[in-house]
Formats: sequence, structure tokens, C-alpha cells
Amino acid sequence: MSRLKAAMSDLWRGSVLFSWGCVATAVLRLMRASWHAREEPLDWAALLRWSLLVAPLAGVAAIIVGLAYPLFDRWLNSQPASGRDWASVTRCLALFVGINHANSRFHFATDAELAWTLALLSLALWWTFDRTTCGFVIASLAAAVAHVVAYYLVLRLVFSHSESSLELTRLKAWFPFVAFSAGITIGSVGRQLAAPRSGPKLHCD
Repeated sequence: MSRLKAAMSDLWRGSVLFSWGCVATAVLRLMRASWHAREEPLDWAALLRWSLLVAPLAGVAAIIVGLAYPLFDRWLNSQPASGRDWASVTRCLALFVGINHANSRFHFATDAELAWTLALLSLALWWTFDRTTCGFVIASLAAAVAHVVAYYLVLRLVFSHSESSLELTRLKAWFPFVAFSAGITIGSVGRQLAAPRSGPKLHCD
């Protein structure tokens, strides 16, 4: 009975994480496209094609990352710096959106300046809401895998006809750090979904 309950809990958390990953990715992509709408009109067909391909991949990634965080927390007896509550998750999400906003709206002189700025913001996100070794490693691995998928699959199938050459060139400068921040944010959601819903909170010494 306990195994069935655990399986149902994992299924529920996986469904929530998948939905969260799909919706968040589509919304952030739409926001990014809207911020650039003054320079060129929105290509709704390209956005739809992008969403149909990328959103499910982001949903699967959200399941893996969101379930991995609480699992490794138990194995390594780690505790995130900000604790486990939805208010912290909301603040983390707000800062993640802010990082995307900075990446999309602000103009940087060079790709190196863009990369260093996003790297510092991503580290600030990790330091504020996570500050665990396993969180840093999981987010880094997720960012590396996402970068490979984005560059060799999504870039060729979706972005090649819908993005400017400058945007494609800058993908290497901003995507790994945005993906790292996404990993930290998804991890905070996964941790909160795995937290007990009733009774006193347990703290391991």
C-alpha cells in the first residue's frame, strides 16, 4: 500500500512538473518574442511550431530535474538556503523571470558582457534560494544537456528560419545561464511538491 501511495505521489508530482515546464517555457518564449515585437512582427506560426516541439521537451526535463532535487536532498541530507515554502518558490520564479527580462530587453556591447552578467545573476539565484552542492551540480548538468539539445536540435529545426543571425550567435552566450537558472527554479518547485503537506516540518541535524 505504501509503495502504491508513493507511486501515485510521484505520478502526481511528475504531472505537475510536466505541465509547469510546458506552460512556463511557452509563456517565457511568448514574452521574449513580444519584447522584440517592435523590431519585427510576431511570427505566430513559428511560435506555434516552436511550442509544439520545445514545450514537451521542457516538460520532460522539468520532471527529471524536479524529481531529482528532493531525491538527492534525502540521499545527501541537504537543505536549501531559503527553506521549503511556496513564498520562496514564488520569489525564485520572479527572479528567474527577471533574468529572462534582462537577457531579452537590455542591450549588451559584447557577448562576453552578456554572458558574465547572466552568469552572476544565475549564481545569485542559486546562492539566494539553494546554496547546496547537489543543486548546483544538477542545475549545471541540466543546463549542459539543454544547451546541446537547443543548439543541435531546436536551433536547426525551429530557429533557423525565425531568428536573426545575431540572435543565433548569441545563443551560446545566454542560453546555458538561463537554463541553469531554470534548473534552480524547477528544483525549488520539485522540492516544495515533495514537502509534507501536514504535520510539523522535519529538520535533519
